Amino acid sequence: LLEQALHSNHHLMINTLWHTGARISECLSLTRSAFHLDGDRSYVSLKVAKRRGRPKTNAAGDPLPRLVPITDRAYLLELERYFTTHHLGVGDSLFPIGRHGAAKRIRTLVERVKTSGGVIPINVTPHTFRHSFAVNGVLHGVPLPVIKQWLGHRNIQSTEIYTQVLAAETGHLMQWL
Repeated sequence: LLEQALHSNHHLMINTLWHTGARISECLSLTRSAFHLDGDRSYVSLKVAKRRGRPKTNAAGDPLPRLVPITDRAYLLELERYFTTHHLGVGDSLFPIGRHGAAKRIRTLVERVKTSGGVIPINVTPHTFRHSFAVNGVLHGVPLPVIKQWLGHRNIQSTEIYTQVLAAETGHLMQWL
């Protein structure tokens, strides 16, 4: 999909969904100020968009943001380039579109992949990248409580779903027994 995302805005949106685990509404609300780019200590501050019950708040009553580390050097460079070439101010939105527009962009990219002979065996939506982020974390041994925090889940049971996705792929672990 990234190869078919020729517009820098489309490419960055997909990369941001993949690298942060953000919900589409959280991704679309990102501004330049949400990113703290400092080499190995870079992160994005995601404002929680899903509000069931009482979200954790600070002293002022504002919902606490989720801080998701960003370690991929290529993605960090893409962010820096994007901020510079698009002359984004601190409060400027990275993706000035709505949820339906974002979903349409992704569908268009999927169609381009298929037209060019590529195969995408699943239905790809903006939420697919959130799931991919979580499964990638599980595959790389990130503890579930950390993934829970990055995704902004209230209960660990919501995060444990991603371990069930991988249950069929555990045969390789037998070599360690």
